[in-house]
Amino acid sequence: MTSQEISEELQQLEQQLAALRAREKEEEVAFSELEGQVHELSGKLALMRREISDFEGLLTAKRTEIAKIEYEHVIQAREEAGAQLAEAISQVLAGIDIYNRAQQAVAAVKVDPDTRDATRNAQAEPEIVTDLWEQLISVVQERGWHLTDEASTPGPVSNTSTSPVE
Repeated sequence: MTSQEISEELQQLEQQLAALRAREKEEEVAFSELEGQVHELSGKLALMRREISDFEGLLTAKRTEIAKIEYEHVIQAREEAGAQLAEAISQVLAGIDIYNRAQQAVAAVKVDPDTRDATRNAQAEPEIVTDLWEQLISVVQERGWHLTDEASTPGPVSNTSTSPVE
């Protein structure tokens, strides 16, 4: 090979090297831009994650608030139902008192056993009273409420009575 050929080959190699270095610079610039974009996207991603976390906290707080409101609503409904039940129990107790006085009046009447209607026993409880009384006792026992006078609040059943007349 001649020195001219070697010089031409050397010149071609230098041109190729210069072209490679130019491409390297372009790639370095592109890489640097991508690094900047990655850094920028990383920051945006961190902000997005923080925002998501804030919204999750807000959702949790709202769910808790709704649960509290629903709880208060059912407690209020129970209180209202309790007041209605208390009124009904008061009416039942007043009715029992009236019934007891009527039973005492029946017992106080002196009737000749021969003149008394054979189909009507003055000491027998009316069937409608005993049937409903048994239903009431069953419901009270299912609830586990006391059926004695000394127990004024719900609790375990300690003594049961099956007659409205004490």
